This record gives sequence, C-alpha cells and structure tokens, in this order.
Amino acid sequence: VAEIIQRTRPDVLLINEFDFVEDNVAVDLFRDNYLEVGQNGAEPIEYRYSFVAESNTGIPSGLDLNNDGTIGGPDDAFGFGFFPGQFGMVVYSRYPILEEQVRTFRKFLWKDMLGALLPDDPATPEPADWFSDALNVANLTVPRSADRPRSFSGPADAGEVRTETLNASAAARASGRSRRDRAMVRLRDGWWAGAAQSSDLRTDSDRPLDRR
Repeated sequence: VAEIIQRTRPDVLLINEFDFVEDNVAVDLFRDNYLEVGQNGAEPIEYRYSFVAESNTGIPSGLDLNNDGTIGGPDDAFGFGFFPGQFGMVVYSRYPILEEQVRTFRKFLWKDMLGALLPDDPATPEPADWFSDALNVANLTVPRSADRPRSFSGPADAGEVRTETLNASAAARASGRSRRDRAMVRLRDGWWAGAAQSSDLRTDSDRPLDRR
C-alpha cells in the first residue's frame, strides 16, 4: 500500500478502512514507518497534514439491530465493527486542512433522509419495519461522512493538485449495494449537485447542509 502511494504521489490522499486510534497514533505510525520510508525502491513521500475523526463503526448501540434476539457484537454496533473506530478513514495532505471548517455527518439518522429506503422485515406485513424502535438511533452513515476543506495556497508553480482515494480492504465491493449504500449515494450526489440544501439534511453540529 505504501509503495503504491509513493509511486502515484497524490497531493491529497484518502485511505478508507483505516482504523481510528485516538491522538493520531495509527496515523502517525503509518506515516513515519511506511510513507516516509522508501518501499521497494520508491521515493519516500511526506504529508505534513492529516485528518482523522471518530467513526460509527464498532460503537455499541445497546439495541438488537440485526434482529437475532440478542444484543451485542459487531452487527449491533452503529456501524459494523468489532471495536470502536474499526474500518474508519484518514486523509493525508501536502496542503493545510481547514479543520475548523470540517463538517461531519456521523449522527445523521437514516430516517431523516428525504425519501429514505428503509430496510424491510420480510416476516411481517408492515413495510420498512426492520428497525422498528431503533429508527431513532439508526445512523445513515456507517463509518463516517465528512466534508474536509483544504487550503491549496501552495507555491505558484504547484500546478494541478493530484488526489487519490485508496481502499485498503478487499472487503470494499462495488456490487450488491444495500439500501443504506444507495441512500449514501443519493446523499452524496444530491449534495454535490446542489440539490441537498433542504432542512432535512443536517451536519453533526446541527446546521442545515449548504453547498459551499
């Protein structure tokens, strides 16, 4: 993974499936021991800036979200995970990240998504009733969604900023999207298209989502 990054040399790098550890411990270890150490003849690469935040994965919900009659385990976490922060994400950047302007959507509820396609329990006649009482805690985003502004005030000859998104887990698959996946795609597409400006879409700081 580090060698691929060193050979493609993106200016801004998002790595998915990167476990969250407080105080940037994992972020710094990967940067110091892998990115800044040449891999198989590749030149080391330096990222002065990084951003990581808590994830929904692995955080116990206290509810039976998978309806198996028991409470506990990765399926009953707010996002699938065996421990808090598993399968998170990190951003590395050669340019400053405007952290005071970061907007996160970790607490946004699935039921609050306009036209949300909620999961259905096939054992009952009622529609979209899989979560039943858990609707008030079921988040839309499994790991975390965030808008991370960056400052590109680098050298005048910096040219085009290169970006790269890297899935570090083979578990990330493009096929077989669930209803939650499709809702996330709708949120993303509507947001970037400028259509996601209604009051039903709010950030974790309880602000309506506006497109900057």
